[in-house]
Amino acid sequence: MIQARALLDEVREALKGVSATEGNSPFEADWLFMSVTRLGLESLVVEPNAEVPRESADRLRELARRRAAGEPLQYLLGDVEFLGRRFRVDRRALIPRPETETLVQAALECGREDVPCSVAELGTGSGVVAVSIALERPQAAVVATDISEDALSLARENAELWGVSDRIRFMCGDLTAPLEELVELLVFNPPYVPSAVVGAIQRELAYEPRLALDGGLDGLDTYRRLSEQWQAAVKPGGWLLVEVGAGQHLAVSRILGGSETSLWDDIRGIVRVVGVRR
Repeated sequence: MIQARALLDEVREALKGVSATEGNSPFEADWLFMSVTRLGLESLVVEPNAEVPRESADRLRELARRRAAGEPLQYLLGDVEFLGRRFRVDRRALIPRPETETLVQAALECGREDVPCSVAELGTGSGVVAVSIALERPQAAVVATDISEDALSLARENAELWGVSDRIRFMCGDLTAPLEELVELLVFNPPYVPSAVVGAIQRELAYEPRLALDGGLDGLDTYRRLSEQWQAAVKPGGWLLVEVGAGQHLAVSRILGGSETSLWDDIRGIVRVVGVRR
């Protein structure tokens, strides 16, 4: 057995440089500690001599070592919060970002709660967008596609976790190719990071699927491919909603075309979602 207080201090010290140099939360060590030991920090005040089994201490040190090497905290913890819900995440799919919550909010604004709606999410990844829409719009018929079978398996796990696996059809394929029927709402968080930047922004990105990040030379390759397909997959009057990188909204709007364009800002006031109407 190892004293919990000393172990927590050890992990905090090991991760101090990670938080300071990469802009991460100073509480990462605490989250790892609580996840592995199942001890709350308040318990160390009540029981200052609390101990941790050596096996748990060794696991915690290993996770701290991996985090110090750059592996994302979300992969180490195995879950992430998205729109107030916790979803499973691992290296099968991109880690959902808070900015992507804007994509779900835009989708909810484009469809009335009391009216059935057909929705398809392309490149579903971990499935958090499709599952969130299904939860918020119980009458929606949802399809989720991805080119990666591994990502789809994770998405299915999250759908089952939240009790909507019977309301989402998961289909493997590239962009709109798997879709069998036209939909009223098509949503997509495509890869939009320029190739040269992938891995240079944060070293954590090296652990995530490059296919879900790399948007080509200028980050816009997937939007160009999508521009040739989306109108054939959306009902007249329906919407295509896409997430975009900072400053990409004007270029993406021009690429996608459509009869009408709407923009949604994320919590930082950056245009994060572009909507075009067929």
